[in-house]
Amino acid sequence: MGYDFKPRHKEVGGFHLGAFSFGWMMDGGPGLIIGYDEGVEAGTYVFIADKQGRDPMSNDGFYIYSKECKLIAKLLRAKMKVVEFRNKEFASLEQWKKDFIKEHRPHMYGEVREDFIEKAYRFADWLEICGGCGVW
Repeated sequence: MGYDFKPRHKEVGGFHLGAFSFGWMMDGGPGLIIGYDEGVEAGTYVFIADKQGRDPMSNDGFYIYSKECKLIAKLLRAKMKVVEFRNKEFASLEQWKKDFIKEHRPHMYGEVREDFIEKAYRFADWLEICGGCGVW
């Protein structure tokens, strides 16, 4: 599936994120700007629909205004700094601690891939210049 972001400023071009990338990037802060956050059960989410009843995760043209895009970009960068810190901290642990965390605390398990972190930063950069966007 995935998500295609169509900018108001057409000259910047669109942006594409994979099916799970957008939701993960919005969890824990950035998505609150558009009324989205992770749900109670794994793999679920909660949202506040826009005036047309659209959902930011349903590929139905949910619109994110320019001001919201800039706030999301700021929060996404902050989230990625925390992810980078956790990756570094996790890498420094002894192997038995890593194994314990993976087995008993999978929600705390770090090691987000570097290419994914870089894509999140590129998305934040794009959000700042897109002028607002539709999510398809």
